[in-house]
Amino acid sequence: MAHNNYQEDFNEPKAQNDRDLQQKLEELEAQVYQTTQEQSTPPYTETEFGFSPQISNGISAIRNWFNKLPQAGKLIVGIVGVIVGFSVLNLFVSLITKLITLAIFSLILYGLYKYLFSASETK
Repeated sequence: MAHNNYQEDFNEPKAQNDRDLQQKLEELEAQVYQTTQEQSTPPYTETEFGFSPQISNGISAIRNWFNKLPQAGKLIVGIVGVIVGFSVLNLFVSLITKLITLAIFSLILYGLYKYLFSASETK
């Protein structure tokens, strides 16, 4: 019988530990569930939609170089940048204008070709 009492005493703390562990497990599950709910819509991060690391490093280097320039240097770089920007814009507008002119000229030539050769076939 003494052996039985020892067994009961031994099992009782084990049952208490099982309940404590079960309670801790439920608390951890609730905490994990709460954190996953909060993280289900992550905030905007620059790395998700940003440039590749090489481009980002290049942009950072240029920005640092620009920030180290004196005011007069920044003004000159800004003016040169605006001039280059307008030159590139002018290039694209000129290219588009030439493509439209070429398309119109091609349509006129095609119309003349059809008119001249279809008229000669009917005679």
